[in-house]
Amino acid sequence: MTGRHRAVPARAPARRRHRRRAEPAGARVAVVVASTCSVVLLGAGALTVQAGAVSPAGEAGREPAASSAPAAAASDPTTAAASRPASDAESGTAAAAASGASSATISGTTDASLADAGGLQTPAVPVAPAPASPPVALDIPAIGVTSGLESLGTDAAGVLEPPEEWQSAGWYRDGVRPGDRGAAIVAGHVDSRTGPAVFARLAELAPGDEVAVTRADGSVVRFVVEGAVQSAKAEFPTDEVYGAVPDAQLRLITCGGAFDADTGHYTDNLIVFARAV
Repeated sequence: MTGRHRAVPARAPARRRHRRRAEPAGARVAVVVASTCSVVLLGAGALTVQAGAVSPAGEAGREPAASSAPAAAASDPTTAAASRPASDAESGTAAAAASGASSATISGTTDASLADAGGLQTPAVPVAPAPASPPVALDIPAIGVTSGLESLGTDAAGVLEPPEEWQSAGWYRDGVRPGDRGAAIVAGHVDSRTGPAVFARLAELAPGDEVAVTRADGSVVRFVVEGAVQSAKAEFPTDEVYGAVPDAQLRLITCGGAFDADTGHYTDNLIVFARAV
């Protein structure tokens, strides 16, 4: 209700001497809450609610039958109070009672039992898994690579240092360990002053080829090649290589492109992308 209303009690009907008619067994009395179509049932049986009218189930839409005993209804205060439209104050009381009854018990669960259950449960704080054991060896059967893995860092300019041994690959120790979520980095030389180096045939890898990394604890993480990218060193795809990924991945990096005799270095980098299986 939006306004202030004073409940006006119903006038008591004049007393008449008469014999009250007995109510049939299982009689139903319904209080209709005006304008809300809410019903409080007192007694057995189901009722169908319409806008401002109540009828037995299966008779929806019919006009309620006229009372066969108006005198008895008028003389019985209980029947008169039940049959007249409820006042605003009574409507609010009946609606509150119905709402309270509905909220007090839901499928046999009471407010007290909900309180005992603690309401919404506090989710457990996820525990980060322990980092994987460091890698110690690399095998790429498709191109005949079997190598130990050196631990690589970066120089003063932040550039990844190459492995000391020409025939040995290395993994970036300050990055992701192979098998952990993220992109693990493994690098190797393409050649040396005397001949081919560990990643001389890296460009021959094709999607579906397998790469195996053995860790210090003896476990082996297997990856499958998905593709490769060759890029000028001046335009190295840093985000694609080192960026965050949702699962365990691997990047194999070596030199590519033309050899620049003036600088003593290749102009490009070749990056192979693989994903853990």
